[in-house]
Amino acid sequence: MVTPMVLRSLLAALALALAAATPVSPATPVAPVAFHRTEQGRTEQGRTEQRWAEQRWAEQRRAEPGDVKWYRVRPSFDGEEEYLYEIAERFLGDGDRHDEIFQLNKGRVQADGESLTVPDEIESGWVLQLPDDATGPGVEVGPLPTAPPSVSAAPLASPPAVGAAPEAAADEDSGLLLPLLGGGILVLAGGALLAFLLVRRRRVPPPTPPAFIPRQRTGPPPLRPLDPAAAWTVDRALRVLVTSAEAAGRPVPPVLGVTIDDSWVSLRLSAPDEQPFAPWEARSQGRVWIAPLRGLQALPADPATGTPCPRLVTLGTAAGTRELLDLGRAPGPIAVRGDTTAARALLAAWAVELTNSPWSAGVRVVAGGLRPEIEDEPRVVSAETPAAALAEILGPAPDPVAEPDDTEPGTAEPDTAEPGLADGWLGVLILSALPDRLPELPDGWTVVVLGRARQDGWQITVGPDGTVDTGRLGISIHAAP
Repeated sequence: MVTPMVLRSLLAALALALAAATPVSPATPVAPVAFHRTEQGRTEQGRTEQRWAEQRWAEQRRAEPGDVKWYRVRPSFDGEEEYLYEIAERFLGDGDRHDEIFQLNKGRVQADGESLTVPDEIESGWVLQLPDDATGPGVEVGPLPTAPPSVSAAPLASPPAVGAAPEAAADEDSGLLLPLLGGGILVLAGGALLAFLLVRRRRVPPPTPPAFIPRQRTGPPPLRPLDPAAAWTVDRALRVLVTSAEAAGRPVPPVLGVTIDDSWVSLRLSAPDEQPFAPWEARSQGRVWIAPLRGLQALPADPATGTPCPRLVTLGTAAGTRELLDLGRAPGPIAVRGDTTAARALLAAWAVELTNSPWSAGVRVVAGGLRPEIEDEPRVVSAETPAAALAEILGPAPDPVAEPDDTEPGTAEPDTAEPGLADGWLGVLILSALPDRLPELPDGWTVVVLGRARQDGWQITVGPDGTVDTGRLGISIHAAP
C-alpha cells in the first residue's frame, strides 16, 4: 500500500533529480545540507515518539498484576460455542463457579475495545483471567496479554547522490542539449511511475472485515432448569452469614427469603433484628439485612457449615433481581393456586431446585398426583395419588381387619411392617390436592398443595403470564423460566 509519506519521498527524489539535470553554472554547486537537516529532524521526531510509546507500554505493564492464569476464548470447543459455565467446568471442575471468572474479568477492556459488563455474553478472542486453581489444556500462566502500542518511523528516502557538474563541452549547444534531454526523460519516467502508483493504490481492494462472530452465552445450556451462577452466589452468601455469626458469637438470624442482583444481597427475616454484624446493614426496622456482594466475597465461608434455609426456592426473576423464599418457614400448608398449568410448572421447578441446589443437601421431595411434571429422581419420589405420597412418608396404613393375637404373654412379635421415611429428614410434600384429613407428619416436613388449603398457611397465586404473588408476604414477581 502506497502511503502519503512514500509519495512525498518519491516527489522529493524526483525534484532533486530534475534539479541535478538542470544546467547550472559550475560556480554554483548544489548543496544538500538543508535536505539532510530535514531528514535528521524527522528521524529524531520518530525516535522520540517511539521512546514515548515504549515508556507508556512499560508503565502499563508495571500497572498490570503479576503472573496469573488466563485463557483465550475460542470460536468453539468440541463443535459447540464456548460459554463461561463450560469453561469453569473444564478448568475448575465445577461449572457453578463460572461467576468467579465473571467477577475476575468484569469491566476489563479487551483487545477489540469491548468488555465483559454483564454475565450474558463473551466473544471469541477475549482473554479471560482464571482463578488460581484452574488447570487443563489451554490455561496459560503469565501477565495478561496486551498488544503494546507500535509507533513505526516513517520511511525516509535516501538523498540522491548529487552528480558532478558536467564537463565543459566544446560546443555550447551540445552542452545544453544533453541535460535537457536527460531532464525530459526523468520527468516522463517520474510521471509514469507516479501515475502507475496512484492507479494501483485505487485498485487495491479494501481490507476484508473480520468474520462476524456471534455473541455467546456465559450461562449453562438453556434446558438446564437451575441458574448455577445465582445458586453459587446465594449459597456462598448464606455460608458467609453462618460463618460470621459463629465468629461473632451471635445466633444466625431466621432467614425467610433472599433477594439478589448483580451487586447486593438482601435477607428477609422472619423476626426483626436491628443489630447486624459486618458487613450486613439493617433496614426496615431490622426485618431486612443487606450486604454488597463484593464485601461478602472477601469474607471467609466455611464449606462444612450448614445453611439457615435449606428449603429455599426461587419465586421468580425480574430486571436482573431474583427472589427466593424458604418454604420451611411456613406456619402451615402452602397453597399454590391460580392458573393450573403455570402452577404445576412452578411446583415442578421447585422439586428440581429443592434436590439440586448447593444449599439443599439432604432435602427430600415426595409428590403425589403431579405426574408427568414431577417424576422420580434421586431424592424425589413421585406417587400416583396424594394418599400414596403420604404412605411414602408415614408407611402403609395398618390393616383395618385385626387378626387374633396368638402370641404368648411376655413375648414381642417382630415388626414386619414396611417403614416410611425416617424422622430426621428435611422434606417437602407436594400434593395435587389436600386430603380430607391431613395426618401429622414427622418434624422437618413442609406441605405444599396445588389449590386451596387451610388458612393458617401461605397463599401463593400464579397467573397465566407467570406472575407470582405471595399475598401477605408482600412479594410479587414474574416466575423464573
